[in-house]
Amino acid sequence: HLQPIIRAMKENYLLNITYKSYWSDEECSFDVKPYCVKLFRQRWYMVARSPYLDKILVYSLDRILELETDNEKKFKLPQTFDASVYFDECFGVIAGDGTNVENVKLKVSVGQANYLRSLPLHHSQQEILQSEEYSIFELRIRPTFDFYQEILRNGEDVEILEPEWLRKEIAGIIEKMWNKYRY
Repeated sequence: HLQPIIRAMKENYLLNITYKSYWSDEECSFDVKPYCVKLFRQRWYMVARSPYLDKILVYSLDRILELETDNEKKFKLPQTFDASVYFDECFGVIAGDGTNVENVKLKVSVGQANYLRSLPLHHSQQEILQSEEYSIFELRIRPTFDFYQEILRNGEDVEILEPEWLRKEIAGIIEKMWNKYRY
């Protein structure tokens, strides 16, 4: 679906999509105004305004079952929309879910710190302390679900230091994981 979406974006055509969310058993068909596309974790996403809901949403292209360009209906991309600004404080593709921007401090093992130095988690990332055993990185980011997944993906090599609420949230997830694996 990538090529017709890009064409519709360039020519400002509405798209009619049939979409099947992972969170619903039903598929839905509706019009969208495609604003931009983004690649994250080997999946393409479309950022589009839903005229029906009158808000910007992010749609995974692999969940679009059908897509048709409406060559009769055009839209105007708002001058205020800037994709880089829209995702500026995000880790991945979750934006606009109401999560506040936070200063997040991570304690990272010395070996894993090399990976974060060479491929930062976010453009705001700064290394504020480096020792023989660990480094501390600080980010200004919206800690959304996709950020949680990234922290958990790193296992014992990454520890949330701040904010305290996020540390507790991740600890709660780890506790649930531990309860599934212990004998």
